[in-house]
Amino acid sequence: MKNGIFLVAVIAIAWGLAVACPASVRDKFAEATQIPEDFHVEADRQMAMFVSWARDDRARPVEDMHDRDLY
Repeated sequence: MKNGIFLVAVIAIAWGLAVACPASVRDKFAEATQIPEDFHVEADRQMAMFVSWARDDRARPVEDMHDRDLY
């Protein structure tokens, strides 16, 4: 019970600080925490490889079209 109350208090304080923060600071924070596009592309590629590996009964995934002949 104490942990739940503590968690709610922490969330309320964090929300209050976010609302009280000036818009310019929020904009700078949002800009500084953006993830570059190449990270998204690489994450998508790795997720696709994992899904193909999981669906293919854990066979080694093909990373490139030229590597298909090697497997």
